Amino acid sequence: MADIKRLTETEINDLIDNAVDQFNDGKDAECVAAVRAVLQHRVSRWQEIYCLALLADCLEDWYKAEEQRYMAETMYDNARFLWPLGKDAAVDERLKDLREQLDETREN
Repeated sequence: MADIKRLTETEINDLIDNAVDQFNDGKDAECVAAVRAVLQHRVSRWQEIYCLALLADCLEDWYKAEEQRYMAETMYDNARFLWPLGKDAAVDERLKDLREQLDETREN
């Protein structure tokens, strides 16, 4: 098995920013490729939820997009179960941001 370089959180965030730029530029295929490249690495729970929601926004196939959105929603629900509201202010803020992202994804 080949050695896989573990990326830093900053490097992962840079890759995510690139995917977001592709999405904002209307380059859905490039966004999908960029998000899939991110998900080939070990990412945090928060990064994975965000990436799955972004992927759902980029995919043209509604069924595939819904599948990604559902996985992101499930991960969000699990995170909220593990960190109930009020347990950790920093986690609450991160989950609030992710909830907004997921709600925007659902609207699209």
